[in-house]
Amino acid sequence: MMRIVHGLPQIEFATPFEDLREMLDVSIEKYPGVPAYVFHEREDGTGSTVTKDYSQLKDDINSFAAGLISQGKVKIDGTGKEHIAVIGANSYPWVIVHNATLFGLGISVPLDKQLADHEVARLCQRGKVTVFAFDYAHLDTALMVKEENPQVHTFILLDRKDKFDEVKKELPELRSLEDLIASGQPRQDLKHEFMSLPIDNKRMAAIYFTSGTTSQSKGVMLSQHNIASNVKQAVRTIPLEVGKRALSVLPLHHTFEGTVGMYCFWATGISVCINENLRTLTKNMKEWEIAIILTVPLMLITMHRQIIKNIEQKGKIKTFEFGLKLTRFLGKFGIDVRRKVFKDIHAALGGKLDLAVSGAAALPAEQQQFFTDIGITCLAGYGLTETSPILSACTPTLNVMGSVGLPLAGVTLAIDSDGSADSEESAGEILAKGENVMLGYYENEEATREVFTEDGWFKTGDIGYFDELDCLHITGRAKSVIVLSNGKNVFPEEVELFFNQIPGVKNVMIWGEATERGAIDLSARFQIDKEALPDSVNTEDEEISKWLRDKVEAINREMTEYKKVKHFVWDESDPIMTTTLKIKRNEELQRLHNELVKQNLSVRDASGKRLLLG
Repeated sequence: MMRIVHGLPQIEFATPFEDLREMLDVSIEKYPGVPAYVFHEREDGTGSTVTKDYSQLKDDINSFAAGLISQGKVKIDGTGKEHIAVIGANSYPWVIVHNATLFGLGISVPLDKQLADHEVARLCQRGKVTVFAFDYAHLDTALMVKEENPQVHTFILLDRKDKFDEVKKELPELRSLEDLIASGQPRQDLKHEFMSLPIDNKRMAAIYFTSGTTSQSKGVMLSQHNIASNVKQAVRTIPLEVGKRALSVLPLHHTFEGTVGMYCFWATGISVCINENLRTLTKNMKEWEIAIILTVPLMLITMHRQIIKNIEQKGKIKTFEFGLKLTRFLGKFGIDVRRKVFKDIHAALGGKLDLAVSGAAALPAEQQQFFTDIGITCLAGYGLTETSPILSACTPTLNVMGSVGLPLAGVTLAIDSDGSADSEESAGEILAKGENVMLGYYENEEATREVFTEDGWFKTGDIGYFDELDCLHITGRAKSVIVLSNGKNVFPEEVELFFNQIPGVKNVMIWGEATERGAIDLSARFQIDKEALPDSVNTEDEEISKWLRDKVEAINREMTEYKKVKHFVWDESDPIMTTTLKIKRNEELQRLHNELVKQNLSVRDASGKRLLLG
């Protein structure tokens, strides 16, 4: 039995484009003079600010393409023979290479900048990469790609023109992005030829490798139709105001930042400001008066904790709590004074932030409510790389805390459940249909068949249910479900939300540990941030263990019996994570068990203690 919900438009928005190149042309016409990109001249966040409008963006894309074509190795015949990989920090050059590829040079292969060199080299083999664009920080990566990928005929240095001669000694096939743009600028013949290339928007345009080991990761094939459809679906769901400024923080190789943080903002005339790193985030938010940020739950959880800690240190917690009561009361009468009452908090965030959109993992309702309470609309969304990526999202007019909102306009979601799919108890696998659903996995027909039903539904692998408003709630991943010996199912993501609220707990991972008697005990590993612990907690190991034990017991008292955590360990080391800050459960659990074996301990023996994982 399936419960089906169809996404309907929330906003009227004219979207007269069928591919991404056409979308940029529409933006040039609709938003003359509006900055498309804002960034610092130097990669360290210093130097003057550079602004590019939509016309300049298009010209840079076309000039780069013309410059690359003029080198003679890249041929354009509309068949997409060139597979162009791009790796590095978020940057304007990254945007240029990726879009020049989509607009006619070939197939784009965005790669995770946090992957090990050998993993990148092997993904280049699997993705049949022929051109490799990288920033200077990835020189060693490029050298390994050259060594293991004889099919790569051109390397492109995205930044650090001052290092070009040095790098070219090791990579004779090297070209500078800056020089390619300059050489292509006057080539009107090649630019015209490039801009005139027909785009088949149903053909594979990009390969996005999912997180995982090199052998396990799958290459998601997305067409321009997939991506453009998702843009149209999103801009008819979430209102965005022309001219506002958004900060690009999440990695561009991830489809959440790529589709929303690039193309949705193009379509709506939002100026994208490129953040260099987390150290410059607050500075950039203030300097550029950022109004919108795309983020992941861990970033919002960290911001929330820091804000509360600052309030406590200033001795203003009672004033803050009174402010919450006052603004909630006035809000009942349509009087919104949140930004005035909490002006000090807003000033610390740059003064203009009014929209945060969270994706990639479940956002705890507490943090979603907190930011909404202080006058920042905080929306949770849901999607996967395979769906370009957004499937559902909360909106300012329907923001159900703890949910991921309604299906986007043009997206249909279903719950495959034996029950009514209207509660956690009757939850089932989430299925999806829509023009944004991928073409399939690159050169992996078997894996593609496995994720589609016979009647065309895409199987997300996530478990959820719809509430009475048809808002979707995610309870966990089907693959991570813990099956207890009594037959009960526990989704670790759901339990983790409770323990993530403990002050000083930066990350938590729940897993099922088999016992000698054949049962399964829920166990937890906490990453502790000592600086974020309450002032009353002594930072000696034994004191932290005792404090944590009390917190775990308190939470357990509120939990259903079979969801109680029996054992826990803790330390301060970072877990193994994806670039969207989700824990790689299998790898992290292997790391933990290796340390237990090394110390000749069971989880039960180590329970409640600090376990140094290095």
